[in-house]
Amino acid sequence: MGGEKAVCNFDEDIITIAVAAARDCLEGKEIEKVDGLFLATTTSPYKEKLAASIVAAALDLPPYIRTADFFDSLRSGTIAMNSAIDSVQSGVAEN
Repeated sequence: MGGEKAVCNFDEDIITIAVAAARDCLEGKEIEKVDGLFLATTTSPYKEKLAASIVAAALDLPPYIRTADFFDSLRSGTIAMNSAIDSVQSGVAEN
């Protein structure tokens, strides 16, 4: 039984992929209502610089939104999703 593995092209990283995915998700939506961006990856392109704020800027999201990076763990996606849900449930974020 053969498997399949997705890999980045030579000119892609988590930032370019996240921007493309977010543009698809936000199509037809009011970006002014976005109040958070949680980025998850097992391998960040930077050691110290945060990638979520770069993605938010590339999407022209409001400058006051909450951004957070989750990386260096196989559970990054789960932790980011739980943090986003917790933000909405606590009232810190609406969307």
